Amino acid sequence: MLELYDQLTPYWMAGTQTLSIDDADRAFAQGKAAFDLGGTFTLAAIEQGGMDPSEVVYFGVPPAEGGADAELGLAPLALTGLAVSGQTEKTDAAVKWLKYVTSPEQAAKFAQASLDLPGTDLGAETEKSLGPDLGAMTGIFGAAEDGAYNPADVSFFAPAYVDTQAGETLIRMSPLDQADPAATNRELGSIVATSWQG
Repeated sequence: MLELYDQLTPYWMAGTQTLSIDDADRAFAQGKAAFDLGGTFTLAAIEQGGMDPSEVVYFGVPPAEGGADAELGLAPLALTGLAVSGQTEKTDAAVKWLKYVTSPEQAAKFAQASLDLPGTDLGAETEKSLGPDLGAMTGIFGAAEDGAYNPADVSFFAPAYVDTQAGETLIRMSPLDQADPAATNRELGSIVATSWQG
């Protein structure tokens, strides 16, 4: 996998690995990048950056050949949530409004307007309910079954795991070209093994 990752280096925009998600989305929307690895939040961001979402082609990143999974699935994660304050004087009205706005019909309208997944399960017609752009993107996620990648599930991380250490290791390999994929693999393995001991 690291060899495949390293092969992308000549095609990366300068500073790619140090960009925030928002900066990467903005660069894509401005035409400074040919592709953008993102999530459901990316579609709204690139529209805000001035790009027409209907001009985007969506594709899933294929699993590495010989990997444990021949097909990848993604459990969609809604990044937008609502809550009612315990201090409100009109709790009943606030809860009633929350139930209304999170009903499948209203949640679908929210998704189409915001280009972001709602926290409401839209059922079997999800792709259609989301509209052409968001629906097309979610159509490539694959089945959100047991074993699908769930960005909210961090239970597989060791208690002492620090993702910036892995990021620094990857940067030394690419784009800095200070280590090859084999050396990077050994260092990443050491980071993960040590994090489980802490």
